Amino acid sequence: MLVFATLKKRQDGIYRAVPVPPSLLEALDLVHGIREAQRRRGRGAAARLWPWSRMTGWRAVHAVMAAAGLSGPAASPKGLRHAFGVAAVSSGIPLNMVQKWLGHAQLSTTAI
Repeated sequence: MLVFATLKKRQDGIYRAVPVPPSLLEALDLVHGIREAQRRRGRGAAARLWPWSRMTGWRAVHAVMAAAGLSGPAASPKGLRHAFGVAAVSSGIPLNMVQKWLGHAQLSTTAI
């Protein structure tokens, strides 16, 4: 899993864990030395992979989606997030787990 500070609530100290394929973790370790950072004091808590602001992240995701030929209102970071949730539920992931991954406070929000 990747754990990152979230800007969703616009507060410091709120983190989200997102499951990712082992191959992505291997690539991140190769490029950024994640495992070595985790062995140090603080377990790599201060290690930042991308020093991006919220807007810079939005632009990067939007550019990748455009390069992939995706367009329309769903071709956005929010659309990608929604597609992740739908794909997880369609794959049989329990709704409460998807709720946790998406950071929803209410299960009813996830169920929508």
